[in-house]
Amino acid sequence: MRSAQADQGLVEHLEGRARNIGRVLAISSCPNPKEGIKEVAFRAASTNGFQSTGLVVELARSRSFRSLQGVHEGFAEDLDRLVDVLGIRKDTEHVKQLLAQKGMAGKDWVQLLGIDIRRGHLAKERRVAPRTLRLNDCQNSLWALRPFSFDLSTKEALLDHCPVCTRKLGWLRTFGPSFCDKCPNNANPSKGGVDLRDFPQPDVDIEDEEAIQFVAELLDLSIGQRGCLHPDLSNSRPGAIFQLIVEIAGRLEERPSGWGRALRPRSIEQGARALLNWPEGYHALKNDVAAAWTGRKSALDGLHLVTRLPAEIRGVIKSQDEEFKRRRAARRVRLAQPCAPDEPVRLRWSIRHSGRAFERLINSVDAVSQIEAIVTLLRHDRQARLIAADLGLPLPNLIDLYGAGMLPEMDALMKGAWAPPCRAFDVSLFAVARRAAADTLDHGRQLDLFSAASAFGHLNGSGWVAVLNAIFDCDLEVTLGPSRVPLVRRMRTNDFEGLRKIMSSFSDRSPSDLIPMTRQEMSVAIGKSMATTNSLVHAGMLARNASGADVAEFKKRWMLPSDAEVFLSLSICSERRNVRALLADEGVPSLLAGNLKLWSRPAVIALFPNPFIK
Repeated sequence: MRSAQADQGLVEHLEGRARNIGRVLAISSCPNPKEGIKEVAFRAASTNGFQSTGLVVELARSRSFRSLQGVHEGFAEDLDRLVDVLGIRKDTEHVKQLLAQKGMAGKDWVQLLGIDIRRGHLAKERRVAPRTLRLNDCQNSLWALRPFSFDLSTKEALLDHCPVCTRKLGWLRTFGPSFCDKCPNNANPSKGGVDLRDFPQPDVDIEDEEAIQFVAELLDLSIGQRGCLHPDLSNSRPGAIFQLIVEIAGRLEERPSGWGRALRPRSIEQGARALLNWPEGYHALKNDVAAAWTGRKSALDGLHLVTRLPAEIRGVIKSQDEEFKRRRAARRVRLAQPCAPDEPVRLRWSIRHSGRAFERLINSVDAVSQIEAIVTLLRHDRQARLIAADLGLPLPNLIDLYGAGMLPEMDALMKGAWAPPCRAFDVSLFAVARRAAADTLDHGRQLDLFSAASAFGHLNGSGWVAVLNAIFDCDLEVTLGPSRVPLVRRMRTNDFEGLRKIMSSFSDRSPSDLIPMTRQEMSVAIGKSMATTNSLVHAGMLARNASGADVAEFKKRWMLPSDAEVFLSLSICSERRNVRALLADEGVPSLLAGNLKLWSRPAVIALFPNPFIK
């Protein structure tokens, strides 16, 4: 069946040539697997006795390219006519691939052997490998790739000028692929005078043969096999992978990739090896570069922002860059010195911009405390910020919850920073809360857990661990309210005596108590808006970046109006009276912080020592 189809294709090909006599070359050309249409046309012009390659372009009646050098930019219909002029059969797979105009299109991209290539990667001059020409008198399309200064198969350096006249090799005239197009033979001007095969070039030094072979397999369709890539990259087009290799290599040389001079073979090897061993190879290369570029921005930073790369590859690079930074931060955490239990943490970097603090953490060689390194890592991570928001607790409290084994979803983030804690449970804390909560509470008034705890004082990270453990052990009964609010406000209880006992009996210091907090974290800790927090700061009641211990001390001395209302609402003697009027009538000391009135907690407790509904 295949033989019959091949015969039919041959008949149609010959009939077409017969109809176009006078408009096609007399001697047809069969393309070599390593040749593109431009290279076949260059060879065909010489074979048919023409020194000017412009004749071939004229016969093709091309509108998209005016010279052979611009064939890569040609429209599909112009290339189709050029193939007819050359006498090439269109039913072969190689020619079908050459004529397939698909993938990236635009002024910055061209196709080379069916692969999308940046226009700037194509050298304007002709380049040859003399030893390869001696074996096969055909121009290899891949020799036109400017990033490479050598033949990918033989490692021979490429020659781009005539060794005799020293002029650049070009495409306008031809004496054949193996001859200088500028030097005719003195005895016979129709033939070339300088045989480039007589000037073999040395091999370039290659350290990583496998990496170079991978690049060759990526670009050379005649090889028919490509190295295995990680699933992150396996679905990307060969041209996109090639562009990524060139981008990495160019950045290692601190210059725009693929433009101007050829890249060093070692840089190409490193770029290819990073992809062959993805993602560990990429991380290893970034580590090497970071070590060499100490004190300044790494050459590979911002690679995910390069618009010359497809969006899917930029996304993969961005995720690996984040993972690389997380690993470096985790290593800083692991090697950092633990803080003394009662020693305040003096942050080395501003906490206003978590991204800048994180970059300084991973790039600085200065000593840093372990607790500061951990909190900097958590503040930078989006998942950690979301977990803290879903819990309704200050972000530093995640340290206590994770250390108690309550946040298995943070294992990936903390990998390499802390040894995995003994698990309190294997599923999310939120799922355990749903299981532990009662459907309804039998009697009494219900309050959300955070409001009730705030009325009685302040819970640090370790205190919240104790309360949550009591809930999960069924020692403190709660039910769940609407899911649109954070967990500690969603959980509601009427066991205020049980909550008070937990809070009064628990006095452990939390590792996160001495960490200065951002203004937003302070707002979460006191359970009020940013405006209220700013008023307390401006009035001098809280430091600009108060720690958990500072908030605890503030709540030990003062009650916010809402806390006082909740506290007294649990008192038998409140009888729905106006709380502010009641406290004022009783002479409770107060303080005005901006527009906010604070009440002395010791005085309120002295007046109402037993405020719990039994």
